[in-house]
Amino acid sequence: MQKRVLVLLAVVVAVIVGGTVGYHYLEGWSVVDSFYMTMVILSTVGLGEYRTLDHAGKLFTIVLIFFGVVIAGFGFNAIGQRILENQLGAYLGRRKMEKETRKLSGHYIICGAGRVGRRVIKEFQMTHVPFVVIEKDSAIAERLAAEGCLAIVGDASDDEVLMKAGIDRARGLIAAISTDADNVYVTLTAKGLRPNLTVVTRAQEESAEKKLLKAGATKVIMPYQSAGQILAHSILKPNVASFIEAVTTGDMAKLHLQLEEVVISERSRIAGTSLQQSGIRQNLGIIVLAMKKSNGVMGFNPAAESLIEAGDCLIALGAADSLRRLEELAD
Repeated sequence: MQKRVLVLLAVVVAVIVGGTVGYHYLEGWSVVDSFYMTMVILSTVGLGEYRTLDHAGKLFTIVLIFFGVVIAGFGFNAIGQRILENQLGAYLGRRKMEKETRKLSGHYIICGAGRVGRRVIKEFQMTHVPFVVIEKDSAIAERLAAEGCLAIVGDASDDEVLMKAGIDRARGLIAAISTDADNVYVTLTAKGLRPNLTVVTRAQEESAEKKLLKAGATKVIMPYQSAGQILAHSILKPNVASFIEAVTTGDMAKLHLQLEEVVISERSRIAGTSLQQSGIRQNLGIIVLAMKKSNGVMGFNPAAESLIEAGDCLIALGAADSLRRLEELAD
């Protein structure tokens, strides 16, 4: 499109220059008068002839009018085509996005694609987690769509927008908008539509944490507080900080290890057995770092005789293949 515009401008300039030069030499007018007559003819304003034309001048004017009509037609066609392409492209893009979103189930909804939201998106892309983004800024949403993300332009606190994002089928929602007030509104709306939905949100001020929890947030993350703790641990306990960073950023993959959480189902073959009887450590070579019971109590470094029950969540560290086998046992 940009090339067409440049060509059109070049043709317009050439015709104006040609008309000015033509009247100047054919009629003997001054450059200003010749330029004025050219603009009157090309603009079709209907001012009539500025001066009486001889036979050659009239023929030249006919040619000039012809070029003016052709240029105008070309210009209107290019503009109309561009508008049609934009509208059609946007419509088809929305239709495709809505179609792909309707296919999602067990996905996550990310509200806001700022610095925090972009980091969440990157993590989800690395782990191939299905997600859809809700973003107010259409330019940001278009960039995400160009990168292959499902992105909806709209207000995440709007019921209709959340329904378009498939909140009725979603596994969880992350409110990563830059203002605490917006995150509160999003949390209230999301929990109103899905009371049992897991909602994790960010907060900038400590006072907002209580409000978000009252609004129904499952977990509230404070980036600045977390960053301060990481900085302190990095200088006071550098090795511990390095381990935590490796676990949380995916660098454990370099050691062929992964950290995973595995939920024990009622059908699981290891439900009702002790940690030792399950063979998780002996047969799979997996380290169970913690066990979260169905009542929410977290036990770190569980003993060998700890009972594994349906609904428990095991925080396990091991090789990817071993973890997949553990998930099969847990299902």
